[in-house]
Amino acid sequence: MVLPTTTQSCVQAPVQSPGMRSTELLFSLAAPLALSGCVERVIRITSEPSGALVWVNDREVGRTPLEISFIHYGRYDVRIEKEGFEPQMTFGEANAPLWDAVGPDLIAELLPLPLRSEIAWHYPLMPASTDRQALIARANELRAQSEKEAAAAKAAEEEARQRALQESESPEGGADRGSGGQD
Repeated sequence: MVLPTTTQSCVQAPVQSPGMRSTELLFSLAAPLALSGCVERVIRITSEPSGALVWVNDREVGRTPLEISFIHYGRYDVRIEKEGFEPQMTFGEANAPLWDAVGPDLIAELLPLPLRSEIAWHYPLMPASTDRQALIARANELRAQSEKEAAAAKAAEEEARQRALQESESPEGGADRGSGGQD
């Protein structure tokens, strides 16, 4: 048996399931996040004189003055070289501003504002010494310093060895435990 069909002339609204409503709610709450600002983190590196070649964490980043983007705050290794000047192997600190610390950063990133964290590092360069005697004197100072540090490390190692030897020879130590007291 075939049932007769009827046609309707009015348009019905689609039936919404509870899952559809929660999806729409989720999108309406997520929309402000899509419009929120972002944080741009940059390090500005300068030197006196300018034009020095810069490496940050062993990666060449350019010549001063320059700006580089970064993601993580912390300590960075910095190497700077320029012809006719002493090379520098140093570091730079990138500390978070108060608004970019853990906690306030969540609120700051939700604001629909472009935020910029700018860190500035400046490195004055010293002219290279062409005085041979000054270079030899500096090398001798560095040698004496390294020999002193090596001697101190050797003395500390010998002291630790002597202490360990004394502990192993004491009655409470490990040497007499296995004999059971028989001689």
